[in-house]
Amino acid sequence: MKLIKCIVRPECAAEATGALERIGVSGITITDVRGRGSHTRPTGRYRGVDYDDLVAMAMIDVVAADDLVDEVVRVVLDYTRTGPAGDGKIFIMAVEGGYTIRTRMPDPA
Repeated sequence: MKLIKCIVRPECAAEATGALERIGVSGITITDVRGRGSHTRPTGRYRGVDYDDLVAMAMIDVVAADDLVDEVVRVVLDYTRTGPAGDGKIFIMAVEGGYTIRTRMPDPA
């Protein structure tokens, strides 16, 4: 199993998750996050309000079987790429296992 963390523009998250559901991915977590990459924005004060250089993004987390990883990545790339800098990142990590809290049983994913 792999954990696929996709940090994408918030306006692209709904279409990407819809496409993931269409290919059979049912377990999806979406989180509103803020961060920055190599392109920074200026910090400062505007009309008495401090602002920072962190950009609002959405993070889509999917745990998928090893044979689905390439398809999940392809779908996310297809539905979230807009072209300019700041489209986001995809990270893939190994998952050793998981548990369903309600049943206390190992989760087959």
